[in-house]
Amino acid sequence: MEKAFRKTGIDIIDDAPWGTHLCQFYQTKKDLIDILVPYFKAGLENNEFCMWVTSEPLKVEDAKAALKKVVKNLDHFIKKGQIEILDYSEWYTKSGKFDANNVLQGWVEKENQALKRGYDGLRLSGNTSWLAKRDWRNFTDYEEEVNNLIGKYRMIAICTYSLGKCRASEVIDVVSNHRFALVRREGEWVIIESSDRKRAEEVLRGGEEKYRTILKNIEEGYFEVDIAGNFTFFNDSICRIWGYPKEELMGMNDRQYTDQGNAKKLFKAFNKVYRTGEPAREFDWEIIRKDGTKKYIEASVSLQKDPSGKPMGFRGVIRDITERKQTEEEMAAVQEQFRQSQKIEAVGQLAGGIAHDFNNLLTVIKGYSQLSLIQFKESDPLKVNIDEINKATDRAADLIRQLLAFSRRQVMEMRVLDLNILLQNLNKMLRRVIGEDIELVTRLADDLGRVKVDPGQIEQVIMNLTVNARDAMIEGGKLTIETANVELDEEYARTHVGVIPGRCVMLSVSDTGVGITPEVRERIFEPFFTTKKEGEGTGLGLSTVYGIVKQSGGNIWVYSEPEKGTTFKIYLPLVNEPLEEKKKRVVKEASPRGNETILVVEDDEVVRKLAVRILREQGYRVLEASQGVDAFLICEEHKGPIHLLVTDVVMPKMSGRELAERITSIRQEVKVLYMSGYPDDTVAHHGILNEGMNYIQKPFTLEGLARKVRGVLDKK
Repeated sequence: MEKAFRKTGIDIIDDAPWGTHLCQFYQTKKDLIDILVPYFKAGLENNEFCMWVTSEPLKVEDAKAALKKVVKNLDHFIKKGQIEILDYSEWYTKSGKFDANNVLQGWVEKENQALKRGYDGLRLSGNTSWLAKRDWRNFTDYEEEVNNLIGKYRMIAICTYSLGKCRASEVIDVVSNHRFALVRREGEWVIIESSDRKRAEEVLRGGEEKYRTILKNIEEGYFEVDIAGNFTFFNDSICRIWGYPKEELMGMNDRQYTDQGNAKKLFKAFNKVYRTGEPAREFDWEIIRKDGTKKYIEASVSLQKDPSGKPMGFRGVIRDITERKQTEEEMAAVQEQFRQSQKIEAVGQLAGGIAHDFNNLLTVIKGYSQLSLIQFKESDPLKVNIDEINKATDRAADLIRQLLAFSRRQVMEMRVLDLNILLQNLNKMLRRVIGEDIELVTRLADDLGRVKVDPGQIEQVIMNLTVNARDAMIEGGKLTIETANVELDEEYARTHVGVIPGRCVMLSVSDTGVGITPEVRERIFEPFFTTKKEGEGTGLGLSTVYGIVKQSGGNIWVYSEPEKGTTFKIYLPLVNEPLEEKKKRVVKEASPRGNETILVVEDDEVVRKLAVRILREQGYRVLEASQGVDAFLICEEHKGPIHLLVTDVVMPKMSGRELAERITSIRQEVKVLYMSGYPDDTVAHHGILNEGMNYIQKPFTLEGLARKVRGVLDKK
């Protein structure tokens, strides 16, 4: 092929022969205009067919406007078809994706058409900013083919690359596939000549200043260190990532900016590269910046050798992956929170599932032990035994209540209140609980928002956390209880499972005790999990706290490290409702009696017989049935009045709610009292916990049932 030299229009190159393949590294739109406008102006003047394929940051309209400033009759050249200015999507990805063979064939066809139309050859340029990283290898193979192709045809080409998108390894790929590389240095364009990869790598090893000009401007960090790990060269990105000025970083050893663990990790990686000669790809470690903050970086490192082949140091590419690491850690934390919440939820479902059967059993044990205690004389030795059975039943009932609290299935009496007032009322009791060797500090926010909770349950939460804190401060310390109005934003909700953004009231309980290890912290809300000695605790204290907070619509988080104390933070939704008056406690009197007629419906025979006996001993006339159908028949056949229906909620064939509706439809004067050993959510599902409905939770006591029945009968 004729090696006629063509005017390039680029001052630092001047003339170049057909077959010249150049590349330009740019940072701004102006960089592209500075090189490509005179390049295509010269092509039009040389009677060449020109093809300019452009993409961001230089759009087709921008390219035409810039060229028109120096080629006044550009419209004439466009009209006669001597120049085409296209968007990359009309050329590189015309078929919907990049196809190297189609593009290469397209260049050849354009050159043939140009020659047939009387032009001297083809002058072209293509920008690569559209190129995705996944297509890089495919594209560099294409560039190599372009390099070979251009050498066989009457073509001159410039490919343009964004320095902000190129990695150091990609710079080598680019330079090795082009005869010349253009890059701006200190405001002036300079030219780097490098014919192949071997030459490019030799230039890099030799430290040629012109080549390093490119590396100084890439977004990624590029560095060179000697065998001992001391910096000998680096680009500006390294200074930005490390946070040191160039003069301080030069000569610095890796042990000066890493901790001991990361220094060992670094030595191991570099030592392997030194021994094997094989590059280490994408390993990460943590650096300490000048300001003391830490960053995660990912590096690819290879061995540097002198001209004789002797190892002289290492070179590598650095990427700041701090954001990616933080995102991964946040995701891992959220996944762990979700896993823990799922595990706790599963245990809660199990606890709620067995509560009904246990409550029925406890109802019978407690009821008959109380009836027996009434019959025994004070001097009877059996009375002591029965009394102990009764106490054990109370403890078992407490355990069931705690399990129900944990599983968020207990009956709660919600009331709008001010946590500050509740804490002030608890102050004396809390001081007695913690003892004299622990200082109690309260920091209560002014104008604290109101929350809607069960006062008794929240008191239990505070007491449980206080006892937990006391036990963690064996030698004394400080217990701090704090309240505040807070706003939980989207960012907080993203990293905390179950949190809904919005305004909340925060209650925190902090101690200066022994702290909690990460292993214990993971399981701290699990029921029956305890670090105390056998017999010192049930392991239900914190699980009860967790359940109450969750059932109140809130969230609880624990922050702790060994020997650094512990803080529990509770967030409860803030409500804009008026405070509710605290109900006055009714003074206990003797178990109330009556003579009304009561229908008891219960499918568990033992529980039914107990309820019937208790009510009869209180003077009532009692009818009984084991299921809804039988109860309805009794109502139809009974001639006298029925004043009260006492029915279990969940029964076979007909539920308590359905039975009550059918009976009250034919006997409107009948009042209804529901009872159940099932957890709160099951009862609520049957519509029993709606306002105005009467309900008693199993296990009930003799006195509890008597008072509840009398209260419902007397209610107007």
